[in-house]
Amino acid sequence: FAIHQVQRLDHGNLEALEAVLEDIQRSSVDEIYCLGDIIGYGPNPCECLDLVMQRCKSTILGNHDQAALFDPDGFNPMALQAIYWTRDCLDSGPGTPNIINSRWDFLWILSHWGQFASHPLKLVTCIPHLLR
Repeated sequence: FAIHQVQRLDHGNLEALEAVLEDIQRSSVDEIYCLGDIIGYGPNPCECLDLVMQRCKSTILGNHDQAALFDPDGFNPMALQAIYWTRDCLDSGPGTPNIINSRWDFLWILSHWGQFASHPLKLVTCIPHLLR
């Protein structure tokens, strides 16, 4: 059982995500669980979603993922601009209409937590408004 902690290597940063996935592959990890915030500030939200959809056994919803689906809550002006740009990318981004829709469908099914029968493990993401 191995855990790779990724900080600031997400939010649509394809090069960083690819590097982390390569490192994980070299480590012979059997399962990858994504803790969300796949999209956000980086220039490759579609490509990052595609990789996570292909490689991760399970994914939970981060606040930037949620903001792409709903009204952003508590985002600063820069983050708001980034999430609106990300939405545009997801709507127009590479692939057929089915591929574009599959990315949105993937985000819609995500939850803020995950519990797994195969491991005594509960994964959560901290979204401040859920703690109120």
